[in-house]
Amino acid sequence: MKKLNAEEADGLEPLGKGKHNWLYKELILLQPREGIVIRFSDWKTKKPPYETIRNVEKNLKRKFSYGRHPDGSGWLVKRVG
Repeated sequence: MKKLNAEEADGLEPLGKGKHNWLYKELILLQPREGIVIRFSDWKTKKPPYETIRNVEKNLKRKFSYGRHPDGSGWLVKRVG
């Protein structure tokens, strides 16, 4: 267990019940023209993150450009709209 100070806690929002994972939360917070890199070591599930990205696009009407990272270390996701 780790106790967070006020500064650390300000940047975090707890995930609610349901099938939302940490990536879903990060995609919600992305602003247009921002991006994230998902490293293979960070992604613990069997399937790639594309299903989560498509769920955010469908449910929240946001558009992303995504695919494998050019250096081969994971995936790159950019919000385009």
